[in-house]
Amino acid sequence: MTAIIIAGGKARRIKKNKAFLRVGKSTIIENQIEILKQIFGHLLIVTNQTRAYRGLGVRTVSDIIREKGSLGGIYSGLIASKNLYNFILACDMPLLQPALITYMIKEIGDHDLVIPQWGDNLEPLHAIYSKRCIHPIEQLLEEDNLKIIDFLGEVKTRTIKQEEILKYDPNRFSFVNINTEEDYRKICSFGLL
Repeated sequence: MTAIIIAGGKARRIKKNKAFLRVGKSTIIENQIEILKQIFGHLLIVTNQTRAYRGLGVRTVSDIIREKGSLGGIYSGLIASKNLYNFILACDMPLLQPALITYMIKEIGDHDLVIPQWGDNLEPLHAIYSKRCIHPIEQLLEEDNLKIIDFLGEVKTRTIKQEEILKYDPNRFSFVNINTEEDYRKICSFGLL
């Protein structure tokens, strides 16, 4: 499997490249890479700022179709990956929980997508996608529909429910992300990294 980090956001609210925010001793993306290397044989970063990520020792690719948000990043990562299954996550999630990721991998079976759900909220940027998702994603992109979850009805999906998540991530840290300076200050105050 490949782990694909989507690092293409424009950071409109925080005005900084969130991947390189320091949380504890490392940047968010350095911490993600360290965790993901323990689980996956291949890592990939999708970014339109490839030069900024050169020193991390991870292959980078640019968006195939520009200005298509996270859906375009997922599409580009799936095309570039050499593996059928891919764990895709956002670059602004500093508190990954390896136990939950490992559980999600075990739940793939013959599914095309393994995606956590907390209440009514799906977590498409902490999910496992097969390359069989490429065609339905391509259709959304052609329609200029950038809602990631709009292709779910087109693929065989395994939803990881709230009670399952709690077994492996009781504090629900996996889905914490940074959108604002306040989010960043809160995460730094956790003292977990």
